[in-house]
Amino acid sequence: MLAYIGSNRYWFERVRDQIDGVLDKYAPDQSMSLTQRFELIPIEAWETELPLLDYCLRDSIRLQLGGTMYRRNISSSDVKIGNEVIPSGAFAVCYFPSFLPIPIDVRSLILIAKLL
Repeated sequence: MLAYIGSNRYWFERVRDQIDGVLDKYAPDQSMSLTQRFELIPIEAWETELPLLDYCLRDSIRLQLGGTMYRRNISSSDVKIGNEVIPSGAFAVCYFPSFLPIPIDVRSLILIAKLL
């Protein structure tokens, strides 16, 4: 989930703002560690006041349903796949356009609009 959120600055900032708002509401003492502050958030707030975080989790699961989409070349040599070369130690990302018929950003906007 963090890889998907981190790759889109717009949604990263929205999710961060929502989390910061919940933290400030239930655990405003910033001298506490972040872990301690998170522990003070009641379960009801996790379930009802973080719809973007819930959406990101659900959408990450949706994106992963097709199987592992990241593969690491753990061999000691480069691997050629078609016209591409995957260096030793590098990750390859698979994308299946038929699996995601609507572009991710458009789909995100549609689902987020329903949440808010």
